[in-house]
Amino acid sequence: MWTKKQVLVTMTAEGTIEIVPMRYNASHQRGWRCFIGALAQDAAAIGEDTVPSFSGRSLFDALAAYRTTIEPAGGRLLQAMASGECWADLGTYDRFCRRLKPGTERTELIDGFLPIGPEEAVTLDVQRARYEEWRASLPPVAQQTEPKSRAMQALENSNAAIIAAGEAAILSRGDLAPAKEDEY
Repeated sequence: MWTKKQVLVTMTAEGTIEIVPMRYNASHQRGWRCFIGALAQDAAAIGEDTVPSFSGRSLFDALAAYRTTIEPAGGRLLQAMASGECWADLGTYDRFCRRLKPGTERTELIDGFLPIGPEEAVTLDVQRARYEEWRASLPPVAQQTEPKSRAMQALENSNAAIIAAGEAAILSRGDLAPAKEDEY
């Protein structure tokens, strides 16, 4: 089974920087699978039946699961995926994330494995809170309606034509026609 090699840069609560080996892959059936530490040392030993260290519907989610194991003890992931300014790129499920700027929908697509300094690394809870703050900072958007299919538009047009024809037929009968102003 093919896996991509990547290193994770972490920092312990004591400030020690560690390089953690990782391999990852993705499939439609199993999502993103990360093999971390000793499991990542031998690519040939990783097969379809190998239980991953962490998995998720995106690489961001799989690494979020990893972060929940190191952050309670004060550890931090020192890569852009753990920056307080970033959140998952919801358009892709790959290694990219979005750098957010409060007050604007415009974001910057960046490689989630770019190194960051310890001062930029935050816990997943803080990162999630900052993402929600960013969302709340956006200007309101007019409520959008679902675009109608051509079939639905044709049906609505047909119904409108039928209703208009029915009303015209009723109005053409003399007894139901609206009164003329001079008849009052």
